[in-house]
Amino acid sequence: MCEACRRIKDQYPAGQVTLKGGAIKGRKTEILNLVRNLEKLESAEHPLHRIMKIEERPHRVVISTTDLHLARRIGEAVCHAHKGRLDWDYNKEACYVRVNWTSDY
Repeated sequence: MCEACRRIKDQYPAGQVTLKGGAIKGRKTEILNLVRNLEKLESAEHPLHRIMKIEERPHRVVISTTDLHLARRIGEAVCHAHKGRLDWDYNKEACYVRVNWTSDY
């Protein structure tokens, strides 16, 4: 079993992206299309870089990934396209990244 499949089976993501703020409420479909298109491009080059799940909540979207680089790239792409504030916390020992993007418009 590959590492990505193992992470999915164990529900143990390498990255988590939280998208929140006014832009999520008003442009959720557009933002999620951007995220899914980025995953397609990324997985074509790196097959183990996958989205595990996307949880849509009332004022936020939480995306779990099998790779920490994909999580960071998702955050950067959304921030580039829709502005806002981006920050991340990288845990080197756990090989895990938590990416947060916030938009107040």
